[in-house]
Amino acid sequence: MTAITLHNKQTSTKKIATTALRTTRTTRTALTALTALTALTVLLALTSTPAKALAEGEPTGTNAVVNLDCSGLEGYALSLESRARKIEADELSLRQRMAALEQFQQSINQQRSQVTALQNIVNDKLAQIQTIEDERLAQLAQMMSGTAPKSAAAILENMDPQDAAAILSMTSKSVSGNIMTAIGKQNPKFGADVSLYFTPDRAFSDAINSQP
Repeated sequence: MTAITLHNKQTSTKKIATTALRTTRTTRTALTALTALTALTVLLALTSTPAKALAEGEPTGTNAVVNLDCSGLEGYALSLESRARKIEADELSLRQRMAALEQFQQSINQQRSQVTALQNIVNDKLAQIQTIEDERLAQLAQMMSGTAPKSAAAILENMDPQDAAAILSMTSKSVSGNIMTAIGKQNPKFGADVSLYFTPDRAFSDAINSQP
């Protein structure tokens, strides 16, 4: 999985957790208001006519009705309180998960920074190696310019065709032409391989193919 994909999934998870946290807050507020309303209903019930009759010594049947109504309201209030506690527990769990997600995101960012730093080091090393290689090829090209074509061809035949082509491309056309002619006589196959890496203005395939 890539870092971008992981980052997108982490961002989506954080949005979902934030939305859920807001929902729990709204629900808890609604339950608190409902609990207060229930308490007010109980108070009104106690001050209603059956409650007054009970205080004045009314029959037991009326007393039973009042007790039954109050018991139901109290049970409902306890249920609301239990739900409110559960919502608080869920909210705490969401907060903990969001904190863990934030910590994980920070770890990913730190690792990404480390990878970027290492990539920069690798790129610098590769640039240094390329510079050294270019200098080496330039020195060999200068040496080939002062060497007899047959001798230069014998040296180049021991190299990789691409490297040989790179060296010859750094010499003048006359020098590279004479060396390629010598290579064509001594080792036509190698000469053909070298010519594949030349640009159109340095193509020597015709000279090589014309050799016996």
